[in-house]
Amino acid sequence: MAAKEPYDYLDTVTADYTTNTLNSGAYALSAQTEIVEHGIFNQKIHKGYGGAEQIVTLNSKSIWYVTLLFPMKSESDIGKLIEFYMASGIGYGKARTFKWVHDDDGHTYVCRFDDDLKRLIRDSGPQGINSIRLKLVGKIVDA
Repeated sequence: MAAKEPYDYLDTVTADYTTNTLNSGAYALSAQTEIVEHGIFNQKIHKGYGGAEQIVTLNSKSIWYVTLLFPMKSESDIGKLIEFYMASGIGYGKARTFKWVHDDDGHTYVCRFDDDLKRLIRDSGPQGINSIRLKLVGKIVDA
């Protein structure tokens, strides 16, 4: 856990799908090897003559993404991820928000899938989903 984390900068929101949480309970996954957090602002940089720059901030709220990296998963884990992504009542691709528990900081975030789901299938050996990118839409207040 860091001194500051995405949880400190996100608003409290309610997820579209609240029955289960990705990465816990019925949808518990084996621990991924790495989580990449990516925090940005909605800003545009306009470059001018002689190297001058003007930065336009379109919104003062920070935007957070996490990429979950797991090069090889069990068939059970892959099935859970595919179901979470494809089910119209859960993730419905990128359309619906759901809860996700961060393995490192322990907070529950409201997020949605931010990328297409890609599964790697090999002729021999295990199949895998290399990574999943989630957009953190908000947080669930810790009890």
